[in-house]
Amino acid sequence: MSEPTIAPGFADSAPRRLISLLLAVAAGLALTLRPDILADAAPIPVRIALALLLVGLAGSLGHALGLRPGRRHLSWLIDPRVAWPLLLLGLLCLLVLPL
Repeated sequence: MSEPTIAPGFADSAPRRLISLLLAVAAGLALTLRPDILADAAPIPVRIALALLLVGLAGSLGHALGLRPGRRHLSWLIDPRVAWPLLLLGLLCLLVLPL
């Protein structure tokens, strides 16, 4: 099985990994400051925003740590072009939506 490759022109670099790490830390802080988000009685829009946040968080942390998925069909998750918008959209929704 061949290794997943990064699209030309979007190579991994230290600044991108640092941005991924900072975004992941921000998401972790948001979840720490508002633990009621994880409550079972949260409304459906909050759950959708939480799902976006967690998928973006996983991808952002994976990119920051330099992880590469073993399966080719999971390589989209580690791509910052996918992880960052999901993480930012989830953060924005969680910080704006009332509980």
